[in-house]
Amino acid sequence: MHTYQLLLIMKKNFIFAGLLASLSVISADAQEVKFEEYFHEKTMHFDYYHAGNHESEYIYFDEIVEEPYWAGNKNYLVDSRDMGNM
Repeated sequence: MHTYQLLLIMKKNFIFAGLLASLSVISADAQEVKFEEYFHEKTMHFDYYHAGNHESEYIYFDEIVEEPYWAGNKNYLVDSRDMGNM
């Protein structure tokens, strides 16, 4: 085998190993979170006002409310869509 052919084989193996490693990281992030282990059967939300203009920004606290039920989906507890910072 020529050196060039060996380099191509090594490059393909390296790329394959990288793909396998990234898939294992993705599958580790997508593991199921059990509702009963981390949550209670209720919801707490923080009410606030977000105000401002082109020069300043303010966040005003209104109240914290505890609801007697869980308002979300118990099967999809981790947001994998990354819908933003807020």
